[in-house]
Amino acid sequence: MAKSPTTTTAPTGNIAPFGLRMLPELKERIEAAAKASGRSMNAEITDRLERSFVDGPDFAMVLADAQYQAALQALDIESMRIHFVSLASLVEILVSKSDEVLAALSPGEQALFKDAMAYAKAERENSKPFEEAVDRVGATRELVREARMRFLEAKGAKGVRDAKV
Repeated sequence: MAKSPTTTTAPTGNIAPFGLRMLPELKERIEAAAKASGRSMNAEITDRLERSFVDGPDFAMVLADAQYQAALQALDIESMRIHFVSLASLVEILVSKSDEVLAALSPGEQALFKDAMAYAKAERENSKPFEEAVDRVGATRELVREARMRFLEAKGAKGVRDAKV
């Protein structure tokens, strides 16, 4: 059962004719959508174009913002990993200087502690020095921020460089 038309009609004298070329596959999709909504092809195309200009969330902007936030979270995770390795290194140095610390731990705590130290040592051996890693995270964060600014400017946003993001 076809739906009743949901668009209003304007006097024909106010509508400018517009010839449109499209691929046959797209035309078939529009015809099917128009039939399902109970509209003419012209009304279907007009409705879809009008909805593309409606004020509301720009999905490209929403997606870009989500990608920006995800990139920042990934950088935060990398930063936390770097800090963990650094902290573990300091603890390892402290422990190597004081057997009393290990003696104060229960056998289960000693096992957990030794596992954590082994992990930290492996991470330290597989990663760049701490300062380089911190610099890399900072530089990446700045590149992500700059890419977001360029995207917002390309979408027509004004004053994005002055705004705090």
